[in-house]
Formats: sequence, structure tokens, C-alpha cells
Amino acid sequence: MMTLLCAPIRDEAVQNLENITDPVQLLRGIFQVLGLMKMDMVNYTIQSLQPHLQEHSIQHERATFQELLNKQPSLLDHTTKWLTQAAVDLTMPLPICLDISDSTTMACSSPNETVSSPEPLSPTMVL
Repeated sequence: MMTLLCAPIRDEAVQNLENITDPVQLLRGIFQVLGLMKMDMVNYTIQSLQPHLQEHSIQHERATFQELLNKQPSLLDHTTKWLTQAAVDLTMPLPICLDISDSTTMACSSPNETVSSPEPLSPTMVL
């Protein structure tokens, strides 16, 4: 009966049960295989429900986040400041310092000199 109900990957385990003659060991083996079969069914059920669970999870997360924002409107102020500073940092040119043979002197370009950025600023760059 177990062979008919379980996944094909468990067939070898069920066949090994047929060789056990000690009743205690046989019952232990049967319960072990039944536990594996139970986990197979749980995994299959989760896998088949995963698209529905993901959609519900997204809706739940959005609703929970909106509730938090309604309670504390200033919740995103720190994040907004952080992203704004990251955007400013990306638009400001970095000074170019060249190490000359003498390690005590360094030549740096002035802050007024701008280095042309080959890529325009994008949200991905900011993040």
C-alpha cells in the first residue's frame, strides 16, 4: 500500500522494509518512511500553493507597511535623507589624487574641476 501512495523516490525505502523481520525495527522503519511521505506531501502542497501565497504575502506586506506609514508619517524621513545624500554623493565629482614618487606629496585636482560622468544618475546607481 505504501508503494502505491508514496513518491517513486521512496520505492527503495519501502522495498527495504520488506526485508526486515524484527517487528520493532519494521514498525520504526514504517513510521520513518511515513514521516518522509508526510514531508513529501507538505512540500508538494506548499509548492502548488506558492503562487497564491506569494500574491497574498505581497498584499499583506503592502497593507502592513501602509498602516505603519499612517501611524507614523515621518517613518521614511531617514530613508529619504539617506537616498538624497547618496544621489548628491554620486553627482559630486571625486577629487583625483595622483601619487607621485615621493609619498609625502600628492597632487590633487581642485574641487572646481569636474570629471565628466559617462552614465547619467539612475535609481539603481543611488541604491
